Amino acid sequence: EAAEAREVCLTIDDGPDPATTPVLLDLLDKHEARAVFFLIGDRARQHPELVAEIARRGHEIGNHSQTHPAGLFWLLRPWQLWREVAGCQETLRGLLGRAPVWFRPPVGHHNLFLAPILRALGLRMMIWNCRGFDGVEREISTILHHIERGLRPGAIILLHEGRSVSHVVLSATLEMVARKGFLIVLPKIS
Repeated sequence: EAAEAREVCLTIDDGPDPATTPVLLDLLDKHEARAVFFLIGDRARQHPELVAEIARRGHEIGNHSQTHPAGLFWLLRPWQLWREVAGCQETLRGLLGRAPVWFRPPVGHHNLFLAPILRALGLRMMIWNCRGFDGVEREISTILHHIERGLRPGAIILLHEGRSVSHVVLSATLEMVARKGFLIVLPKIS
């Protein structure tokens, strides 16, 4: 019970990326930590070897849409949403041999058409409650300050890959989590 109270979940969006995924995987191994990688279907299709390596190292892989239409996702019509979510689901199933169970909408934005689509595909949405704005912010100390402010038991930490600061942010976040006595765990499906 006490251990559960100190658990956090680490999530990494926007991969796979040949410039950052291997470095992030090595950092996670070094810290014996597992993360949920929310992958973009088109990028996964371009880098199947990275998808396989993420899975081989014991990380969870989630659906982050097929093309990541960041500014538009929440405006999509039902058939467009279906194409984005089901398309990524099929891409990842084809690469992994099993379909993901977690979905994260691009930028966290969604609309009321999304829930029935997720239900139909057997997906559960995972948003975050702890982030450093590393998708836009470049100043590492600012990113880490935001993460530290949101770090509490049950936190779902949002990080991004494919940025020049991705490995530094992950490394510092892993050290911060350990220093504060938190345990990184993969999500449980209740």
